[in-house]
Amino acid sequence: MTNPWVSLTGWLVGFISLGVTIYAYHTTKRFKAIVYSIDSLNIISKEIGNFANIQVLMNGENIQSLKIINVNFVVIGRDAIRKNDIRKNDPFRVVLKNGILYDLGFEDNNLGINPIRQNKSIIIDFSDLDQGDSFTISLLCNEESLESDIQVEGKILECKIIEKRKENINDVIDVVLDSSDYLMPNYIRFIYRIISHYKK
Repeated sequence: MTNPWVSLTGWLVGFISLGVTIYAYHTTKRFKAIVYSIDSLNIISKEIGNFANIQVLMNGENIQSLKIINVNFVVIGRDAIRKNDIRKNDPFRVVLKNGILYDLGFEDNNLGINPIRQNKSIIIDFSDLDQGDSFTISLLCNEESLESDIQVEGKILECKIIEKRKENINDVIDVVLDSSDYLMPNYIRFIYRIISHYKK
């Protein structure tokens, strides 16, 4: 008759081995991913036109309103993103679909980001981006330009590009869980989605 303690020990060793294997997979999985968010700030409202003695000029042109729209990027994938990962026929870029783009600025934390303006598109050129790197592209627009008018377009080889917003938070969570340095089993993700569903 088989000793039950021997069977139990065997099951326990097998379970621990499986857990170690899953943990090793999650902590060594390589992939590329960028998450971005958009925020904005009104600087001058078009109501300023109600004041006869105030004029706002830019390059000699009378400006009715000004707004800054920031597009904030964070690299969360473990694999570095290289310059040659960008598809030349579909470059990584920020596009203002509606409104007026007056100027652009950027903050890159010395990453060597080179934004190139082409009409209402800003092509984002870079050398290498590693996990944790972050940068911001700022668009100086008119007040009628909305956050929803901003689109991030282009293809980066084997890289996920995801906007962080409330309605697609599960997509962001999936990528963050995959990039975590800790074991994140699928059942945790499943439980979170159930909770999120009933919170709506």
